[in-house]
Amino acid sequence: MQVSRKHRIILNFVHIQSVMKKLTIILSFLLAFASPSALSGQTQDLPALPDDPRVKSGTLSNGLSYIIVKNQAQKSTATFCVAQKVGTSLEKDGNRGSFMLLQQLATKGTRNFEGTAITDYLKTLGLTQDNLLFSTGKDRVTYAVKDIPTERSNTVDSALLILYNWMSSINVEEEDISAERSTLAGRILNSWTPAHRMEHDLLSDLYPDSPYNDEVLPSDIKSINRINSRDLRSFYYNWCRPELQTVIVVGDVDPAKMETQIKSVFSTIPKPLKSTKRTWYDPKPFEGVKTYVLQDDEFEKTVVSINLLKQPLKDKYKKTNLPYIQDFMDNATLRLLQDRISDGILRENLPIYNLSIGKGKFMGIEKSSALTLEFETLPSNVYSVISFVSSQMKKLCDRGVEVREFEKAQDLYWKELEAFYDNRNQAGNEVYLDRALRSSYDGYSMASTEMQFEIMKEVLFNLNAKKLSEYIAASLSQEDNIVIYCFLPKAEGVNRISRDRLLAAYSQPLDKPLLAGESSMPVWPQAVPKMISTIVSETEDLQMGTRVVVLSNGATLVFKDVPQSSDTLFFRAVSKGGYSLVKGTSLGSQEYFNGLLDAGATAEVSYANMNRLYAYNHMNLASRIDQNTEQMDGYAIPASAEKLLQAVYLNMTDRRADQSAFDIYNRKVLYDIKYNSISPQAIFRDSVITYRNSNPQMSRRLTEEEVSSMDYGAAYKSLAGRFTNAADFVFVFAGNNASSYKDLAVKYIGGIPGNPAAKENWIVVPNYIAKGHKEKRFLAKMNVPRSYTSLTLSSAKNLTAKNLVLSDMLEVFVDNVFKTKLYNKVPLYNVQSSLEYYPEQICALDMIFESDSASVHSCIDAVVESLASCAKGNISASDFAALKKMTSDRKILESSSARYWLDVLELKYMSGKDISSATGDLLSSITKAEFCSFVKDIASTNRITVIMDGTTADIPTLQLLQENEFIRNFFDLD
Repeated sequence: MQVSRKHRIILNFVHIQSVMKKLTIILSFLLAFASPSALSGQTQDLPALPDDPRVKSGTLSNGLSYIIVKNQAQKSTATFCVAQKVGTSLEKDGNRGSFMLLQQLATKGTRNFEGTAITDYLKTLGLTQDNLLFSTGKDRVTYAVKDIPTERSNTVDSALLILYNWMSSINVEEEDISAERSTLAGRILNSWTPAHRMEHDLLSDLYPDSPYNDEVLPSDIKSINRINSRDLRSFYYNWCRPELQTVIVVGDVDPAKMETQIKSVFSTIPKPLKSTKRTWYDPKPFEGVKTYVLQDDEFEKTVVSINLLKQPLKDKYKKTNLPYIQDFMDNATLRLLQDRISDGILRENLPIYNLSIGKGKFMGIEKSSALTLEFETLPSNVYSVISFVSSQMKKLCDRGVEVREFEKAQDLYWKELEAFYDNRNQAGNEVYLDRALRSSYDGYSMASTEMQFEIMKEVLFNLNAKKLSEYIAASLSQEDNIVIYCFLPKAEGVNRISRDRLLAAYSQPLDKPLLAGESSMPVWPQAVPKMISTIVSETEDLQMGTRVVVLSNGATLVFKDVPQSSDTLFFRAVSKGGYSLVKGTSLGSQEYFNGLLDAGATAEVSYANMNRLYAYNHMNLASRIDQNTEQMDGYAIPASAEKLLQAVYLNMTDRRADQSAFDIYNRKVLYDIKYNSISPQAIFRDSVITYRNSNPQMSRRLTEEEVSSMDYGAAYKSLAGRFTNAADFVFVFAGNNASSYKDLAVKYIGGIPGNPAAKENWIVVPNYIAKGHKEKRFLAKMNVPRSYTSLTLSSAKNLTAKNLVLSDMLEVFVDNVFKTKLYNKVPLYNVQSSLEYYPEQICALDMIFESDSASVHSCIDAVVESLASCAKGNISASDFAALKKMTSDRKILESSSARYWLDVLELKYMSGKDISSATGDLLSSITKAEFCSFVKDIASTNRITVIMDGTTADIPTLQLLQENEFIRNFFDLD
């Protein structure tokens, strides 16, 4: 491993060499925490690291802690935060929901900021609701306001005063509490998801004496309605007290001056004369493995989770260099285990999906630690895949790490660390805020980035594969304190899973693991073009900043250098046609066929092995067909750029069916068809597709019978045939120095047969966004009733750069409506504006949100009224200027991404539409009148509303009442 440091920093306050002589001792500590059974006897202390010189910290006489971090990366701005070591685990009968209620009251009025004065004040600084960060967890409550200007002392004073008010002076008035009860009830109902319900049942059995079992449940809503101002005020002052709070300021500030201000402002908060002692639940280790099988009638997946519960790092070691070394060892362990298991999944084509491996707290319990492997599978494969995963864990323990694997893990970790070190002066305030929160809540060091870099540079050179193997063996070989659970749908046809057999599958891994240790990586397929194309023309598109090359086989190559992009080459090949040329297809069948299209082999290499090769070479390539285009998308690191082009060549000249891959894919599709119908989210998604589109046939999904009888060979041959004519496609390359790959692109893409005379074109399909004003409201059975709403506004608009900018402004505008007017009524929402050109040129504004049933139309009305007011010109000059700035910031961020340019260049060279040139100039030139006129058109033309209300009633029973016209109309039972 090479270290590309320009200068070595001499750290007078730490003797690196003397620390490294103790590496063996440090590793023994790590082994102790990796394996709880080895923990006894570890009594030696390690020296604490000093704080970063740019950090000031301390504790006031009332117990309040503070951390100040000077960071000049974001000039003249800072984030002000209060971290409180409290949370919902402290709530008991009679005050459950109190911390969530206090969060809602935080902007309703305080001693020094009456009513909405806090948000009104932030608005005068050009800040929005996005600048307020609130988080209420089981053991952590964090309030923050970011991007406060620091050039003027009065803004800093006001920010500190806001924190002071949140910490000790929130108005707890009966009127405000009453106004927030329904919103609090909605938040609780929305959080009570199928997975949450099963996790609650699991914890209740695993740790029956835990306060985490006493969380706020839907059954507590009635008691929440009885919370009064006197009790909430008492609860507030009991728990929100100085010794449990830390004030954090991160940004462009003078630490010494800020320390003086903090002492002046916050020392006046009195320490309570009497308060409840803050205790922490410490989960006790247990012998053996505990297994759980839980089901929910709204859960549509099969999820398996294997949790190796660990001893958390002791507090006395958290300020030493031990956490840095442990971070590398854990990082390497997780990478290697993920690679081994992922490789086996692909090699054997196993039905394991969405594998994730990580280390953190177990189910949010503060004093816990767990190494967790979680994945989705099919019910019929639960035992076999657990046995497979267990075998890979055992194999990694028994055989250890190969030198090349260690060097790869070492190199990846070093590159990430070095990249952060080299760019540390550009790191935003949020980076240092996270570090300060970790110090406040968990007790970790505030040592400098420079110190971490120096320590780990020495450590990495003194570690080796043997030492990492010892750590991995200690981490993965434990036999006690293990939790394995399986979450399943509660529905007819789901295989019955036995807890005993889960244990047996894990405890008795496969005698011969499916992933054989001696099996080598498959050989990259040979790609030798059989023909050579010449360059017909080569031009510079100065307006787009691209190089355009046309080949004699009809292919068009476009190269866009994006200097801000990382060292990754992004690629897209796109042609006209798509499913518009295939009769009888629907959006549902298109989704199925696209999955089928990728379940194929490349040349003589199977689907699974090709994906292994992609992962090994840090690249990818995937195909899909949309309504009006065929396209391939991919990326590669520079060293794999030629392989990416070879893969493109092979995918267009030598695609083959892979029956094994198809069988696995089809089983997953059949499972989804059967059990997606029990998920309210899936029902709502399909309903929106149905009613939002003008042609209901286009939203039809394939049935189980159609999928089961699919002729894979014929279907695959037809789909793959859409990617055989190079003349159909525009091949776009974007990234840092993308044009340097021109010769390779000419070689491999020029080797693909092309026939310009047979170029495809799309035809218009009858699938427009629905027109007019329509509302569809229906019922769906739910355990916890709530309402899902989709609101689509649309109007015909030409796809021009100016209209695209106006569309972006519209999205930002409506997003702000949700954040300001609806942020308490709507816990979850998504706003998206798009300007389409196929099958018609139209601008659509889509909003999806969740709320309680009674609030649906008030939420819709708030959006519609805000748009109507804007359409009349009722937007102030300052608000319009702020809107343009937020849109500009978003566009600048987008344009620095190579992926963004793939979309822009596709549109330019497929349809001749330039949507990027002079975007900044266009945005600055747009007037308020133009924006208001645009809003008026969108808001007044078409409106499609889909509302799904939850009910615990039996829907078929309700349908028996259809003879009653009033009931039929009210419940929309047609």
